[in-house]
Amino acid sequence: MHIRLREILTAGGQTAEIIGRPRKLVADFNRKFHGELRERLRLPELGAGALLDIGVYPVAFAYSLFGPPNKISASGTVDELGVDLAAEIRFTYSGPEVAEIEYSMLEDKGVLATIECERGRIEIDGPWFEQSTFRVIDESGKTIEAYAERDFAGRGMQFQALDMERRILAGELDSSLIR
Repeated sequence: MHIRLREILTAGGQTAEIIGRPRKLVADFNRKFHGELRERLRLPELGAGALLDIGVYPVAFAYSLFGPPNKISASGTVDELGVDLAAEIRFTYSGPEVAEIEYSMLEDKGVLATIECERGRIEIDGPWFEQSTFRVIDESGKTIEAYAERDFAGRGMQFQALDMERRILAGELDSSLIR
């Protein structure tokens, strides 16, 4: 799914011509941890916190789409031990691009993402960090492409590990799939 997204947004083609360049990413990862938080999520000495557990996914998505931000604004919630539990972050860039990220271990509000473009948008169903489905919608509201490939077992995250294995065996130190 993410490879097809990249093709649409960077390689041009008919779909890219219709919707234009990406301008805004809205990515949420909100998953409530019921009951007592597990130790690794609760104890600072274990690197606990929402950013390292779930927030890293929308941050990485924003980075892969727009690169490093010029400015970061954030607010969040920490517990009595200083462990971050939730945050809202806004990345701004040198151009018109912006990324609005929200993550939380306190609420089940969804794991959805939308990429707003000059003349349309891409709505990604959750959880968007796994192999998911999406729709490309033009400025009139018409769906011009729907992606729903799902001909494999698992969550789809195994493709990252397989790509890394292939690159290591080939002696590569970098991936063209990840910025």
